[in-house]
Amino acid sequence: MSSSPNASQVGFVKTGLEGLDTILGGGIPSGSLIMLVGEPGTGKTTLLQQLCFTWTGSPATSTASNDYLTKAEEAEGQTLPSEASITPAAADAVNIIPLPKATRTSTGRSKSSATTAAPTSSSATPPSPKAIYFSTLSEPHDKVIAHMKRFNFFDQDKLDSQVKFFSLTALISREKEAPQEIGTFIVNTARKERASLVVIDGLGALLDGFTSLQDTRFFLNQLSSQLGTLGITAFLALEGAYVNNNASGVLTGADGIIGLYSHIQGAGEIHRVEVHKLRGMKRLEGRHTYKFNNNGLVFFPRLESQIDFEAAFTSELTALIGDTVPVAKLGSRLGFGLPELEKMLNGGIIPNSSTFVAGSPGVGKTLLSLHYLIEGINIGEPALYVGFYEDLTSLVNKAARFNLDLRTPLISNLLVFVSIPSVELEPDLVAYRIKQVVEEYGIKRVVIDGVLELEIACRPDGRSRNYTTALDRYFKSKGITSLYTYTISKLIGTELDLSDTVFTVLAENLILLRQLAYESRLFRVVSVLKMRDSIYDLSIREFTIENEVGIKVLQPFQSETALLEELSYDLTESTQTPVQRQNRDLLKKKSGKSKKK
Repeated sequence: MSSSPNASQVGFVKTGLEGLDTILGGGIPSGSLIMLVGEPGTGKTTLLQQLCFTWTGSPATSTASNDYLTKAEEAEGQTLPSEASITPAAADAVNIIPLPKATRTSTGRSKSSATTAAPTSSSATPPSPKAIYFSTLSEPHDKVIAHMKRFNFFDQDKLDSQVKFFSLTALISREKEAPQEIGTFIVNTARKERASLVVIDGLGALLDGFTSLQDTRFFLNQLSSQLGTLGITAFLALEGAYVNNNASGVLTGADGIIGLYSHIQGAGEIHRVEVHKLRGMKRLEGRHTYKFNNNGLVFFPRLESQIDFEAAFTSELTALIGDTVPVAKLGSRLGFGLPELEKMLNGGIIPNSSTFVAGSPGVGKTLLSLHYLIEGINIGEPALYVGFYEDLTSLVNKAARFNLDLRTPLISNLLVFVSIPSVELEPDLVAYRIKQVVEEYGIKRVVIDGVLELEIACRPDGRSRNYTTALDRYFKSKGITSLYTYTISKLIGTELDLSDTVFTVLAENLILLRQLAYESRLFRVVSVLKMRDSIYDLSIREFTIENEVGIKVLQPFQSETALLEELSYDLTESTQTPVQRQNRDLLKKKSGKSKKK
C-alpha cells in the first residue's frame, strides 16, 4: 500500500465541511494554494463564501450534512401514528434521524447545541482565525451579502470582524501591466488583517488583465510563496473545465486542485467533485457527490474510496494468525422468529453474512424483513431499516396488524428507521446515512428494503458491482448481518431471472418468495436457493400471511401433497432445458404420475 502521509502526519487545517474534509484526507495542508476549478453554475462562489464562514467556526459547520438528510423526511411529517399512546416528548425521542452533537426542536428541526469551532492546526492559524474574500466582479458587495443571507452558513456577527470582503475591480483596471502590485496588495491586506484564509473569486477576470503566461505564473508564485510563508491558506476560483485550464499551464504551481462538475441526467442535475491533486495529504480518489441546499454545498464521499480492501484483508489475516479474532461457535445461527423457515435454513443464517430475499410484489418481502429485525431486537441486537418506499407511519401500522411491535424499539433506539425517497437517488448519500447510524448506534442487523433502487442509481456511473461490494464489505467489517429485499418483475409464475443484479453472486444466502397459481387459487411458497458454507433444506414450502401472526411457514403435512408436487414440478421446469423437461415427462408417464393438464 502507498505510504502517502495523512492528516495526522502533516500540519493541516480543517475546512469545517465534514464530507469535504473526508474527501481531502482530513483537511488542507497549512499555507497551501488551492485552485477551485469548474464551469459556471457548479457552485464555486457559494463554496468560497461557505468556506469563509466555516473556517471561522460558524455553528452551521457541525450539522450541515445531517440537515440535508433530514429535510425530505421532515417534509413527509414522519411521526409515530396518532393512535399510539405516546407523549409528544416520547415521540420526539424516537430519533428517526439521529443528529450527533445536536438537539431537536419541537418541530423536528435540528438545532446546534453549542457553538463549536472547527479544529485547526495550532501552528497554522492565529487564535482568532479570519477569512478574506476578494472579488473580481463589479457586483456591489451589498448585493453579494444579500445573496449569502439566504444560506444557513451566513453569520452576521462574523461579518467584518472575522470575515471581510474586498473588491479588486478598481485595482485590476488600474494595474493591468503590474501583476506584482496586485499580488502585493493581496498579501499585505491578508497580513494586516491577520487572516488565515484568503479566497479569490473570479480568478479568470484577474488573469485576463495580464499580458503573458509569464505574468500569470509570476503572480501565482508570488501568492503561493508569500502567503505560504505567513501560514495563510488560499483558495482561488477559476472558471472553465479542468482539462482546459490544465492544458494552459495555469494550474501547474498549485498545491491542490479541486474540480467541480455538473451534468444533466434525465431531467435532473448531477453534481460531482474530484480532488485532482493535494500535496501532503492522502485524498480519496475519484469523483464524489455533492448537493446544494440551504447550508450551501454538502459533500458525500464515494463509498468505494473509503473501503481499503487490501488493508482490511491484511488486518484480518494478521488477526487470524494471531488468534485474536473471535470465531463464532460452530452452529451459531441467527433466526427470523419463524421456526419452519429456520429449519429450512439449518437453524438460521450464519452471523455476519448477507441474505438476499427475492420475490414478486406483494408476496411478503418487507414483512419477512421485519420478522428478521424484530427477532434480533428481542435478543438485544440494535437494528436499522433502510427503505425507499415506506414512511414510518405506514410501516409501524403495517407491522402492528401482524402483532409486530416497532413502536417500542423505535423509542428505545434499538431500531432506527431511515427513509430516503428514490427520486433522483444518490448512492453516496445513502451510504453516508447508513454509516452515520451504524457508528452512532452500534447496529448489528440491517435491512435494505428495495435494494433494486440502489442498483438502478449506480448504473449511470457503472458502479453497481463496486458499490454493492463496498457496502457489503463495510457491513462485514462492523460485524453486521445484512438482509436485502429485491423485487422481481413477474407477479405470478415460475419463471425466474436474477441476472440483472449483482447481489445473487455477492450474498451468501438466497431466499425466494413466489406466488403461484394452482387450481384457480394463488399460493405463496418459499424456497432456499443458496446458503454458502452451510447445508439447507431443498424442499419448497407453502407459507401464509395471517393477521396477528404475520408470516407462517407451513410444515409439509399442512399442505396438500398434490399441491407441493405441482409447485415443485413447475419451479423445477422453469430452470430446465427443453430436452431435460421432455425426458422427465417420459419418466413421469411411465410411473403413472403425468402432469395434470
